[in-house]
Amino acid sequence: LHTQRLEALGRLAAGVAHDFNNLLAVMLASVEAAAETVAPDDPLRGDLADAAEAARRGRALTRQLLTFARRERTQPQPLDLN
Repeated sequence: LHTQRLEALGRLAAGVAHDFNNLLAVMLASVEAAAETVAPDDPLRGDLADAAEAARRGRALTRQLLTFARRERTQPQPLDLN
């Protein structure tokens, strides 16, 4: 019973992560399209860049959640903390 619950939790996590990733893709595409229409010196450009970065970070988090849910092997990569 415990194993079945864990498997169900993994499927739920994968489904939520997949759907959330789709939402982030739409948001990122919209932000990038908006950034193309803004002048280089417009203060809004910085806000759009921040929004795009947040969407990319969200996408990375959903990828980690999918990896957990599928129990895939991870490929550790060096991380520059600076």
